[in-house]
Amino acid sequence: MAYVYRNRNTGDVVAYPAPSARLDHLANWERIAEPEPVDQAEPEEAGPVEDGADRPARSATKAAWVAYAIARGMPETEAKAMTRDQLAARYRAPSAGLRPSGRGTRQTPEED
Repeated sequence: MAYVYRNRNTGDVVAYPAPSARLDHLANWERIAEPEPVDQAEPEEAGPVEDGADRPARSATKAAWVAYAIARGMPETEAKAMTRDQLAARYRAPSAGLRPSGRGTRQTPEED
């Protein structure tokens, strides 16, 4: 996981493997994601993970989707090269029991 920063003026999103002292001190940059601290104590039992719990709304800005994609492990250059709609489609919420129909974005029930 990377330290992800967003420029409040331009919407640019960048990721660094370590915190950036420079960006942390500039007023127009905000840290929007960082790795979770590693706890050296006993590991806890992992419960179910709600994938996409922090997923941006489909209508969110491209910068929000880029930050989300980077936080999920996508290379920054690849995320920035995609459109907002492409990123939203790539990380869309799973639809139980539905499959793409092949015609636009309509969904049809899966056949058994």
